Amino acid sequence: MSLIRNFSTSSQAEADSSKKVLVLYTGGTIGMKRDTNGSYVPVQDFLFNALKDRFHDYEYGQKFFVDEEQNSNFVLGSTKEGSRIHVKFIEYDPLVDSSCMSYDIWLRIANDIKAEYENFDGFVILHGTDTMAYTASALSFMCENLGKPIILTGSQIPVIELRSDGYVNFISSLIVAANYCIPEVMLCFDSNVYRGCRAVKIDTGAFAAFDSPNLSPLVKLGFKIQVNWSSVTRSREMEKFKVFTNMCTNVAVIHLFPSITLETIKAVILSEGIKGIVLQTFGAGNIPTNQTQFVDLLKEASERGILIVNVTQCAKGSVGRYYAASEGLGEAGVIPGGDITLEAAITKLMYILGQENLTLEQKRKLMKKNLRGEVTIVPKTDSPLNFELIALMAKRLSLSTNAEIESLRDTIFPDLICTAAKTGNLSSMADLKEKGGNLSCFNKENRSPLHIAARSGYYDMVLYLLKEGASVHQRDDNNCTPLIDAISGNQLDIIDALVGTGASLNYMDADSIGMHLCSLAAVDNVKALESWKRAGADLNTKDYMGSTALHVAANKGHEEAVQFLLRNGANPKITDTNGRPAKYYAAKHNIGHLF
Repeated sequence: MSLIRNFSTSSQAEADSSKKVLVLYTGGTIGMKRDTNGSYVPVQDFLFNALKDRFHDYEYGQKFFVDEEQNSNFVLGSTKEGSRIHVKFIEYDPLVDSSCMSYDIWLRIANDIKAEYENFDGFVILHGTDTMAYTASALSFMCENLGKPIILTGSQIPVIELRSDGYVNFISSLIVAANYCIPEVMLCFDSNVYRGCRAVKIDTGAFAAFDSPNLSPLVKLGFKIQVNWSSVTRSREMEKFKVFTNMCTNVAVIHLFPSITLETIKAVILSEGIKGIVLQTFGAGNIPTNQTQFVDLLKEASERGILIVNVTQCAKGSVGRYYAASEGLGEAGVIPGGDITLEAAITKLMYILGQENLTLEQKRKLMKKNLRGEVTIVPKTDSPLNFELIALMAKRLSLSTNAEIESLRDTIFPDLICTAAKTGNLSSMADLKEKGGNLSCFNKENRSPLHIAARSGYYDMVLYLLKEGASVHQRDDNNCTPLIDAISGNQLDIIDALVGTGASLNYMDADSIGMHLCSLAAVDNVKALESWKRAGADLNTKDYMGSTALHVAANKGHEEAVQFLLRNGANPKITDTNGRPAKYYAAKHNIGHLF
């Protein structure tokens, strides 16, 4: 049973269980209106009101929002995908046309997310479509150790028009960001959610304006929302979320075409300040073999320290050494880009060139690595048939295709993985991972292996799962994160590990935290109070009645709890709703000398 449900009032429980999404409106078609000439133009303060009028639950808002929140917040009623969604809306001033997008705006977006990261379950960025794929790719690299969803969306037709696709794109993004803990930067459009650093704009007029040519969508938005969890990438670093702020914009693109002159290529390569080049070649990475000086130029540039990455001009496929026409590039120091998109190649170069602590050779090696799922790496996993239990069940059920067997595996593996977490069996967990198991799965109660291991107190298992990218932000059906499970079991070392990886209590209402602390102080449970403190709880937080844990401990005469609270920052001068400090109650039990 959730701690929150044990102590919260019904109305407060409803508020606590709701999800929170920060919406950053940077500009774009979605919020435009027609001017006197019939052209679409951005209009300040229009979009928020249009979205609020369409989606806001006014009765709920009157109950839970204070007056100053009414102009920047609205709330959606409960959806079949989850609980209510609280939206905080920030509009950029001035609004930015996507064709004017720049690194400065990327940095502002990333820092706005960082400033509010612990306070929201997910983030939605409303953006113009022309450069949305560039921004999605840039944020993918700038946002390091990401543990929550960031989704970019917009529309082809403004919401003021009757046939606008803006409302559907917005609400889809909002629901996915709130209810699905996918720790990636994504792009949502029409009926799909793509990995941000895989998306490209393919159509200027269709509602299906984007595609991800070399990777299937992470989420399909049909009657049911289907998440391809096996494709989700996760940070393996046990560190908190941070923003990389030193992107190098001194990069250029050379798009090869028949009869391109050496003078044209020289003009780019010899440009002052150029540090990186994306070379768009023919087919699978080919260049003209009859221009030997071209390879010499590239080799010379590489030796001068310019990073050059080779990407294909084709929409689908990969750069590789299939033809003699690409052989010389490797010797010239050109880095093969695999199936990376142009947008991702440019922004990845910016990210790597900005790593001033790395040597040139280290930057070259990093450019070849898959950092955010931007390139395809062929997995070295066993076939589903190689797992004895799955193979036996498949045979009994007369399953023959890989798709059927993988579906069976996805049904069985979550229970097996959660059982391994509950028993602390690391070897079984590692074996399940090797057989293709998703260690960030969850059972029917939305409890992940990390929840279970944290509650059970298996520190080594918790560390293993964190290193495999398990989410510290996933909430179960009782609204508990793994951190709450660790607190419930008084697992101090696990609490420290989770907090060090980015877990926090910020999603909980302050009154609810205060009620937990006061309830523990009432029974002199110092160990549990220590758990809440280690998890980041402010020991001066008040409960619904206006009392702090120190008030309650003093009023009960619990010396140990009073001493612990005072040693750990409890403020004896805070007064309750009666205007009395904790010392007033302590005097009744002859423990006033402790203050």
